[in-house]
Amino acid sequence: MTLSVEAHFSQKLADNVPDNREKALKEIGEWFETVSVTSAVLDEDILLKIWKGLYYYFWHCDKMLVQEEKAEVISQYIHNFRSVKLSFLYLETFFKTMAREWHGIDRFRLDKFMMLTRFLCVKVFS
Repeated sequence: MTLSVEAHFSQKLADNVPDNREKALKEIGEWFETVSVTSAVLDEDILLKIWKGLYYYFWHCDKMLVQEEKAEVISQYIHNFRSVKLSFLYLETFFKTMAREWHGIDRFRLDKFMMLTRFLCVKVFS
């Protein structure tokens, strides 16, 4: 049984081993560039699964400087897409993921996810 690309990335992004998470974060940025140029189909379902992995990746970031660095990297991915349509789909699926997961964010992680939201909104307008 083989995993789909989005399931593979989601599992690696939510892994307990930090090195695996970091490697997956780098690979997903490269994959976004590749998939937006090729004829591969990137739809909402795939991006929702990837965002779930990114959400749990960011959940594991504990120190403030690491959170800022990773929020910058994740938000920068909006510019990895070669089409505006895919960039907006990336943003839309981010907000859908945050709406879905919002009830599970405790008060200790609230600032972290608000920072990610701010970083992503800044990247949209830059």
